Amino acid sequence: NSVNGREQRIPYPWLVFNEKVKVNSVFLRDSTAVSDSILLLFGGNISRGGLV
Repeated sequence: NSVNGREQRIPYPWLVFNEKVKVNSVFLRDSTAVSDSILLLFGGNISRGGLV
């Protein structure tokens, strides 16, 4: 179980993660919520992706 999985609402607009795994459902591992300013400062290239 994930700490972020129990959250009803994520406090920031972005959720970044290290790994995405699909078994029966999609699971995000090593995830954390971040603000826009953190992504602009440390995020590098940003792209919008879909399920692979």
